[in-house]
Amino acid sequence: MTYLSDRINMDSYGQTKDIFTPKEWSNYHENKYSASHGERVHSERVKNDSRDIIQDTHATTQRYQQESTKRLRERLHDINFWKQELERQIYDIDCETSRLVKEKHRMELALQQTDYPLQIVTENINVRGHRRGVDKVEDGVQEALKLYKRAVGVGDNHC
Repeated sequence: MTYLSDRINMDSYGQTKDIFTPKEWSNYHENKYSASHGERVHSERVKNDSRDIIQDTHATTQRYQQESTKRLRERLHDINFWKQELERQIYDIDCETSRLVKEKHRMELALQQTDYPLQIVTENINVRGHRRGVDKVEDGVQEALKLYKRAVGVGDNHC
């Protein structure tokens, strides 16, 4: 490969010259100036294009970051809302469970309080059932005892 400077520095026979004419010197430097000017213009264009790409990339990055931040804020808001909602539901369930436990305890006490009267009614019915002859009477007391046993005791079946 032969460079322009090499070609200018040669005579018509391909020999290297030591002395140049003013026209050759001027042509050589004009070519160098023209080449450097073209490279400078190209370099400026690349620099400007690079700056534009950097600005576009920065703007795009900023936009994506703002959108991501907005979506994250919305997601965080949703998560906090549902967390509070679940905590409220848990609190309500705990309160309801506490009320149910108290009611169960109250019902167990009420059931225990019916045991002794039910035993007495059952014992009276059994004693009256063992009577003989004219003493075995189906009277109002007998009916009241049976009614009480059905109402309170439902037989002897407890839960």
